[in-house]
Amino acid sequence: MNEDIISNIFNSLDIRSMINFTHTSSYPYNNFHEDARYKIYKTINEDYQLFFELIRRYKYSIDELNQMGVIGVKHINIIWGDYSMRGYYDLRYLLEIIYKGMDIKNEEIITNVKDERILLMIKEIYNCKSFNRYETMLNVNKKPLLTSLHVTFSPRNDEKLYYIENKSMNRFHGSVWIIN
Repeated sequence: MNEDIISNIFNSLDIRSMINFTHTSSYPYNNFHEDARYKIYKTINEDYQLFFELIRRYKYSIDELNQMGVIGVKHINIIWGDYSMRGYYDLRYLLEIIYKGMDIKNEEIITNVKDERILLMIKEIYNCKSFNRYETMLNVNKKPLLTSLHVTFSPRNDEKLYYIENKSMNRFHGSVWIIN
């Protein structure tokens, strides 16, 4: 097959299919592996399942993890806790990046944090790191600051709710939510 045809096929695929395509034979792997690997930047704070698959499948350098961390803190999402009147930061992406070895003292990450509470949460996640994922998640479940990462936490979407940023309020997680 012509290289241009294979390239066109690859570029027309969704990210998950790109990953699978690179593993079909040595030619796609050698020529498109890096392209598929770098698609992780598009999934941060957007598609957790795909992000998780990419971060587990490929190896990333500390610099790449730090770049992911910058994107993660810049565009962090707020999620609703089930039947609570609180917003929580979606820390899943940061957890995975920190677990893989992000430098939590990286200056660029610190300067891009929207809210100083996020820095506290990042430090708490880092302190929960253990020798394996199971122990790390046990430690995370013991920390009230990391509620949105707890096994028992279930987010909900409610279109009647909207977000109000109120910097004078001192909420522990997220900012203030009210009912429309």
